[in-house]
Order: sequence, then C-alpha cells, then structure tokens
Amino acid sequence: MEEQKINEKESIELIATMISRTRNRLYEGYGRVFLLWSVGSACTVIYVGKMILPKCMLFAIIVGILEKFVIFVV
Repeated sequence: MEEQKINEKESIELIATMISRTRNRLYEGYGRVFLLWSVGSACTVIYVGKMILPKCMLFAIIVGILEKFVIFVV
C-alpha cells in the first residue's frame, strides 16, 4: 500500500470530513447506544457498590453521586 503525501489544506479537509461523518452517525441513533452503555455501566457500579463493597467510604461516595446522576438522567 502506497502512502500519499498530502498538504496542509487536504489534511484539514480530511479531518473535517471525518469529524462530520462521526457527528452525523451520532445524530442518526448511535448516541443512544453510548447513553445506554453509560447508564448500564453506572447501574453496575451502583450494584457492586451496594452489594459487595459497602464499607469502602470513597466507593460509597462515588456510588451515591452516580445514583443521583442515573435517577436524574432516567
């Protein structure tokens, strides 16, 4: 595979095109996947925090913050 030399203008155009494509994909519904993944991860952390590690103070604080965030989002 040959590498092509591109100038600054073509490089900027390529980067702008890739950002635009990614933004369009997020608007087309892929953003929901990211939201569901993050909410699922937060719920898992809350479950682990409440069931397995109830005595760790720092973890309890983080779980409390995540609980409020998940309730706010959902």
